[in-house]
Amino acid sequence: MISLKELEIFLNLCKEPHVTKLAKKLGISQSTISLSIKSLEEKIGENLFDRIGKKLVLNERGRIFKNFIEEPVLKLKDAENIFKQNKLCGYIKIASSKSFSFFPLPNIICKFKNTYPNVYIEKLTDNTKVIVEKIKEGELDLGFIEDETTDKDIIKEFIGKDELIIVSSDPKYRDKEVDIKDLLEKKWILREKGSGTRQVFERYLKDLFYKLNIFFICSNIEEIIQIIKHNQDTFSVVSKKIVEEDIKKGVLFPVNVKNFKIYRNLYIIYHKEKYLSLILKKFLDFTKKNFKRLF
Repeated sequence: MISLKELEIFLNLCKEPHVTKLAKKLGISQSTISLSIKSLEEKIGENLFDRIGKKLVLNERGRIFKNFIEEPVLKLKDAENIFKQNKLCGYIKIASSKSFSFFPLPNIICKFKNTYPNVYIEKLTDNTKVIVEKIKEGELDLGFIEDETTDKDIIKEFIGKDELIIVSSDPKYRDKEVDIKDLLEKKWILREKGSGTRQVFERYLKDLFYKLNIFFICSNIEEIIQIIKHNQDTFSVVSKKIVEEDIKKGVLFPVNVKNFKIYRNLYIIYHKEKYLSLILKKFLDFTKKNFKRLF
């Protein structure tokens, strides 16, 4: 296996063919240079230099070898220097459940990027079940979910609480108290299986869930809200924070369901064997502090 040190000495020798001068410049012995070049040539299976007097001059094979390796070696050295000099850089892959897109997570990410411009963040959106699986497979660094997970490979950190409410665009439900059983036969627009919102709602309803008239299943929360707004005979269960503005405007109404109180925890999750680099710890702390101000 060719070492980076061998390639560095090779490139330096391309610029300074006098071994004595190069040794003095690099602060190493002449024998170190000679042994390094000999080792490199043995690994390549070719002589890369012509020995002319006291100089080592690139030959035709050496020149083509230099063309192949010069740019990659320089990039490796740049990367090495960046990581030595700047511990606050990195490429973070995260995913959030769809509800988090309506929380201030995108703004928190932008604020973090403004503070640490050398960090690249790739954010995906998926349901809770898929995010947990991707964390387990090592495809993501962090996940943001709004449901419990008991998977032994997952570490979860609490960042806040969220309230779920039932909504309708029918104004008669604004002040009217109803029993959940009276709503089972209504037209329900729900999220897909695997979504945190649906899982929490299923656990609340227990056996009653199977009596629910699921009229339409949709993975897009915005589409669900649009359907509810324009169809007074439809109902859904959503995060209260997502529909706060629509409730203030009077286009959606929280349905006053007797004894209906559902709160869920919001978590950041990561694999138990995940190495938490300095920049990842910074991102975790930054996110938790910003969420703490909201809940």
